[in-house]
Amino acid sequence: MLNKYIALPDSFHDTTQLDPPSTTHQVIMLVVYSVMFLFSLSGNSLTIYIVVTKPYMRSVTNCLIANMAVADLFMTLSAMPYSAAYAYVGGRWFGGTMGMITCKILHFSVALSIAASILTLVVIALDRFFAVVFPFKRPSVIRKISVVSTVIWVLSILSTSPYLYYYKALLLEDGNYHCFVSWEPVADSWEASRIYFSFVFIFLYVIPLFIIAVFYSIMCFKLWSSRIPGNPTAANLRHAATRKRRTIKMMIIIVIVFALCWLPAHLMHLFIFFYEETYYEIPVLLRLISFGVSHANSAINPYLYIALNRNFRRAYVDVLQSCCSPAGTLVRSLSRGSNMATSSTNQGMSTQYAQVAGLGRREVYELSTIERDRAPSSVKQISLMKKLTVGDGVKAGASAQIMPGKSYRRSM
Repeated sequence: MLNKYIALPDSFHDTTQLDPPSTTHQVIMLVVYSVMFLFSLSGNSLTIYIVVTKPYMRSVTNCLIANMAVADLFMTLSAMPYSAAYAYVGGRWFGGTMGMITCKILHFSVALSIAASILTLVVIALDRFFAVVFPFKRPSVIRKISVVSTVIWVLSILSTSPYLYYYKALLLEDGNYHCFVSWEPVADSWEASRIYFSFVFIFLYVIPLFIIAVFYSIMCFKLWSSRIPGNPTAANLRHAATRKRRTIKMMIIIVIVFALCWLPAHLMHLFIFFYEETYYEIPVLLRLISFGVSHANSAINPYLYIALNRNFRRAYVDVLQSCCSPAGTLVRSLSRGSNMATSSTNQGMSTQYAQVAGLGRREVYELSTIERDRAPSSVKQISLMKKLTVGDGVKAGASAQIMPGKSYRRSM
């Protein structure tokens, strides 16, 4: 082990393996990281786009999810390409001022992404905790997403700022520059690295995981033990049971994914700093997988929320439909045959009966399913395409109101 310059395996690559990986390992890493890069880049970019462009998606929780997506993009654009390249070039770097700056910025960006993602998950858990357990005592500061995001990123920068100091591009005895860790002359590199790892492990993994687990456990207990007021019907009981199962499933999955994705990387660091001989007995491929799984969290997160969040799922489908459909096509005619009174669906459209506001006439109109879902539940103000033509002076595209729970039929 080098006393002055040490090659530490960051959370994204195994730099203690001085010998280059085999050709098989190189191919595996290139393929895996290429797939992760594409999924992570598209998923996190889409998450940010949805929250920014869809007004109905700008809740506090969704904005925090977008904040985490930004952090995951840091991981995607820095750690993933470098990890794939590392399999071929190892820790070799280039010298000069640009070599020193890029060495520091690259590793700092990865650490910053890790810290920001974890802290965002803690804030999301805190926000949901107050929403479920203390809905009327929710701190107003949590609703100020700009303040919360600023605090998250400031704390993340402070906790990972040592990366800007101890990662350096150094010229070693082999005649090549390497991006290595050196705490000199401030402290001994090996001891300082052990202390800093302990800090990261405790404050950026153990404590956040414990806080998230406690919050979600209390929320699960609160939801499961809550009773339906009044005299609940069978339908209410089924709805409450479904809601509880869905909420508990989402919370458990969030905690498990967070813990499982980061546990292997932290175990590898634990072996390196405290059980070094055991670490070198672990197969190289298993070490690479352990560090790669932590990156997979950035690719999993966006699809996890799409799968578990109905609003994200609807927005995701909306974006895909808008990209695949011709521009300007909002409504498509579905009328076929002579029977206009029956409901029919085609190309995501449905036929509904509505009373034109203020005209006292009942007509059949085409209603977009997506627009119907977005509208408020009390009164749905929508744009309808007239399906039946009658000589009453009402033009297609008139604005109408559909009252939930009421059935409208055409006057004969």
